[in-house]
Amino acid sequence: MPSRSNLIDGEWIDAESGETFETYDPADPDAVVGTYPESGAEDAERAVEAAAAASDEWGSTPNPKRGRILSRASQLLADRKEELTELLVREEGKTEAEAGGEVQRAIDIFDYYGAKARDIGGEVKSASGGDTVLRTKQEPVGVAALITPWNYPIAIPAWKIAPALAAGTTAVIKPATLAPGPTHEIAEALDEAGLPDGTLNVVTGPGGEVGDAVIGHDAVDAVSFTGSTAVGNAVYDTATEDGKRVQLEMGGKNPTVVSDSADVEQAARIVSWGAFGVTGQACTACSRAIVYEDVYDEFVDAIVEQAEGIEPGNGLDGGDMGPQVTAEELESTLDYVEVGRAEGATSKPAGARSTARATSSSRRCSRTWTRRAGSLRRRSSGPCCQ
Repeated sequence: MPSRSNLIDGEWIDAESGETFETYDPADPDAVVGTYPESGAEDAERAVEAAAAASDEWGSTPNPKRGRILSRASQLLADRKEELTELLVREEGKTEAEAGGEVQRAIDIFDYYGAKARDIGGEVKSASGGDTVLRTKQEPVGVAALITPWNYPIAIPAWKIAPALAAGTTAVIKPATLAPGPTHEIAEALDEAGLPDGTLNVVTGPGGEVGDAVIGHDAVDAVSFTGSTAVGNAVYDTATEDGKRVQLEMGGKNPTVVSDSADVEQAARIVSWGAFGVTGQACTACSRAIVYEDVYDEFVDAIVEQAEGIEPGNGLDGGDMGPQVTAEELESTLDYVEVGRAEGATSKPAGARSTARATSSSRRCSRTWTRRAGSLRRRSSGPCCQ
């Protein structure tokens, strides 16, 4: 059971309070995966101050040198891919195949920005006067505050950290408390690759204290947030009060339209992966299918067959679908079953295995919810995608 620390100004240190919290394996809720600092506002402020102090040095570092550090970090992550994949499965609950694909995405992101850093510079523009030369120069923003969710705990931190560092911007990242381990692994790889002290700082803890302190700090120039719509709106209001640049990625409601000219079997496979892949725990999950009347019955049969073939279980034991990340997330999912029923939806059982299995370690989403909508019927992909 690893015990990890915050990374502030190049040092791995505990929270000022000395308090910690633990993460647990969704497939074995009694198994502790890691212990992390339960940080507060003081820790967050120290991290921002470290990033601000490192900003000038990192911003003036030649682009090729910044790129080499990112490329080296990519290689270090690649060398540790197997252990990173296992950590992601144990802390977030994905299947091994899904986790391995996500780790590879993080590796590729750092590899891409390692090369892309060399292209950052400026342009020469044509002027209206013959004796005038116009040039543009790209400059780092300063300090970026990065807040990431638990559902893609290595890919999303990678695609926030890598472009910020490539552009010469220093950063403070607060990963989600349910799965912060992969972010620490990224930070360790960058540290080993030669990233200067204070350039990247990692602080774990509750969003209400750590997140608010980072976002509201005067030294922060930009904020990038991925998470719920409610929290994202609050982040936007706080950050824009001081004129900070803000980028938000929040929840979605994603339909798939299946027309009467579609290959129904292929459409069912696409919708099944979009709905049930990564246990439906993605903002881009397919949450409903809008199906033409002429192919409706055929599509329902096909999607039920897809659901029936899903075998849930521990991601390290070869299951097709991992557990939901917490019992609370599971309860929220099951609540949507009742919402569907209350709104008039009916369910299509998936054969003998139609009953949704819902335990703290695994669950099954194998009902198809249908509702008529004019000349179309709308098929909700099931509770795991809401």
